Amino acid sequence: MKIKFAKTLSCLLFNCFILFSLQTTAQTEEMNVIDTTVTAVENTIDVNIETNYMKRYLWRGLLFGNDDVCQPLLGITYKKWSLNLSANINYVPKNVPKESYTKPVAFDEQDIEILYTDKIGKLDYEIKADMYIYFHQINSPSTAEFNVKVAYPIYKNFTLSSENVFDINAYSGAYHNNTALDWAITKGKTDFGLGVNVGMGNAAFNNTYFGGETSGIFYWGTSAEVTKQFKYFYAKINGEYNFYNKEEIKMASEINNTSNVSIAIGKNFSIKLPNKKNRKK
Repeated sequence: MKIKFAKTLSCLLFNCFILFSLQTTAQTEEMNVIDTTVTAVENTIDVNIETNYMKRYLWRGLLFGNDDVCQPLLGITYKKWSLNLSANINYVPKNVPKESYTKPVAFDEQDIEILYTDKIGKLDYEIKADMYIYFHQINSPSTAEFNVKVAYPIYKNFTLSSENVFDINAYSGAYHNNTALDWAITKGKTDFGLGVNVGMGNAAFNNTYFGGETSGIFYWGTSAEVTKQFKYFYAKINGEYNFYNKEEIKMASEINNTSNVSIAIGKNFSIKLPNKKNRKK
């Protein structure tokens, strides 16, 4: 397992090194006026590195894979664009479900996400493409998704959001929606968050993951999160509980609900690039 983890970490760090090695060239503008002022515009790359322990691998309220997993994250943001790399690592490979894997493995998934974020007035929106690469998993072909999410503050610390996901590869036609109401507040260096959400899928989505044919709401969920910022890193605790709404899903998964808890440690930092100069009248 140590060898597999080392390979995963090396891959993430290598990708980070390649991206950081790209040089940015400052563009120059012609000055057609006599009276000008020159101001420096900060040009940075924001980086997020996180590692965690998760009791279970839950995805959209559904139980997948093995217990006791790690899903490390490397996120790189430049202006409104982000690249996120994450993986799934089994802490106890020998306990992975034999009916779902060709062999016990530690590193069994690599996810790649390209994300664009912006806002119109108070409405935040994000557009992203996700690619899921699965290793040694039976009946789980690698696939890709197109995702559009909007969020709007409705009252003080409350935000209403809707995420719409379309599979565009292996499960083409499958559609999933997650609508959530989140509450968040910051006290000093500690962030607190609570949320309720509902997951909906069309017939193609439900048939892909449960073998059912019906569409509509298939789970209700709740979540809670606390993040504490320390001098050199942050620590985060997250918990969630999901209740399945459809009998066919309960029968397919042999459970009525899922719960999870995770503990994460991470760090955010910025890398300054050569400043661009804006010339104004």
